[in-house]
Amino acid sequence: TLDVMQINPGLARKEDWQSVSYKGGGDSGVFNLTTGLVAKDGIRYCISATWNDVDAVDQWTFFTNI
Repeated sequence: TLDVMQINPGLARKEDWQSVSYKGGGDSGVFNLTTGLVAKDGIRYCISATWNDVDAVDQWTFFTNI
């Protein structure tokens, strides 16, 4: 994992995981959050949520629905 991907944990709580990597971003009508997680027992997870729409993304709606 690149160190730069571990600066901002996104929505994950760093203290709950062995390792957290996050990348998020958006543009008009597009928003994405992708998180790579390593659990304390070593199991790996990858979670991604994306919103695509012709209208601008309502980030509050996005965050409350994922």
